[in-house]
Amino acid sequence: MPLAHKDKPPILQRPRRLLMVVAALLALLLIVYLATAATGFLRTQSKVPDPQMTGSEAPLERAM
Repeated sequence: MPLAHKDKPPILQRPRRLLMVVAALLALLLIVYLATAATGFLRTQSKVPDPQMTGSEAPLERAM
């Protein structure tokens, strides 16, 4: 019995629906990615710099 004549799963019987499911998953991942990036960006933009933390070695000096 050739493989082409076997019954396919329901999701593969309609390839357009499979593409829609994959596109929906990719869109959801893109939304989560953009939301995470926006959150990180907004957190760094709203921080007020500490006047004591100046220079590249300030965090090390302050820890000692």
